[in-house]
Amino acid sequence: MSLGLAVVRLDVTVVNVGVKAIGASLGSSVAALQWVVSAHTLALAALILTAGALGDRAGDKRMSIAGFATFTAASIACGLAPSLTVLIAARTVQGIGAAILVPCSLALLNHADHDARERARDRGCIVRLAAGRAVRVRDPRGPGRIGGRARGRGAARTRARGAQPPPSRQLNWRRA
Repeated sequence: MSLGLAVVRLDVTVVNVGVKAIGASLGSSVAALQWVVSAHTLALAALILTAGALGDRAGDKRMSIAGFATFTAASIACGLAPSLTVLIAARTVQGIGAAILVPCSLALLNHADHDARERARDRGCIVRLAAGRAVRVRDPRGPGRIGGRARGRGAARTRARGAQPPPSRQLNWRRA
């Protein structure tokens, strides 16, 4: 169910990373390349609330499948786009599919788990994914330590000393 959100997020990341290569292969200017990114974002932002309400009326599962099909078809069209105009149009359709897919796939979480604790855990993972952070794995050795190495502020000194940072550092390691 969170696959929809992950696919949309991955697509945005891939396009942002590959925008220079897209411009080189299509021979376009920076202003034109802004539309490749902005077309998707505008369609997504303009329709996400409407698509969520439509999912409530027509059914979240049905709309999630329709959004995924639209997003996938538009992704194929983006990959096969012979010109910048076709790419921008396909990115707009892709944004429409994403606008349908994201709220409906998140609404499916309410139906997936009947246990309130499991639902809360799933929502927390989705929020962290949406915020662009990986789900943090807790290490029994304490905060700021993952995989046996200290992370964050003061980590180099901690590794050099071979000891845990002072408690004030342990609490504030994420502010770096």
